[in-house]
Amino acid sequence: MLFWLKEDMAPQELTRRLAAVITHIDEIMQQEIRPLLAVDIIEQLHRQFAILSGGRGKDGAPIITFPEFVGFKHIPDEDFLNVMTYLTSVPSAEAASIGFVIVIDRRMDKWSSIKASLTRIAVAFPGNLQLIFILRPSSFIQRAITDIGIKYYRDEFKRKVPASMTSYLVSIWLGHVEKMAVELIF
Repeated sequence: MLFWLKEDMAPQELTRRLAAVITHIDEIMQQEIRPLLAVDIIEQLHRQFAILSGGRGKDGAPIITFPEFVGFKHIPDEDFLNVMTYLTSVPSAEAASIGFVIVIDRRMDKWSSIKASLTRIAVAFPGNLQLIFILRPSSFIQRAITDIGIKYYRDEFKRKVPASMTSYLVSIWLGHVEKMAVELIF
């Protein structure tokens, strides 16, 4: 006899309990199946720490841009994952299957911010990553520290995310991107 049937109970009580369990399972499954809608995460989207601008790589890969965002490291993991899940669900399945190109603008930031951004994306990005472009810091000292940091962590990041460092938007646009996000050009 099954463990939960060892207890003597009326058939009606057993039926009621089983119905309750089935209802809870259905609710859980509906949460898993229901797609994430913009209205569900509107406040997180308004923060604009990540943008799907409509730009595409030369092979049609959708571009997600991470513009300068001072509090990026303070964004809760759940908010980050919700926004990434939503943004990766917007393009067609065909475009998403190509993989996503990510542009991280950290020209006004430090190496620690770049490293944190790469780590977070490597761990929590729900889509297929094709390539990440990093606009490295513009100050001489931070650029030098970033170059050393990338060389030191290159193998670790290459296993997780294919990344390319550049100082200029033009090099990204000429080499890999057909349409560039207006947010990056200033």
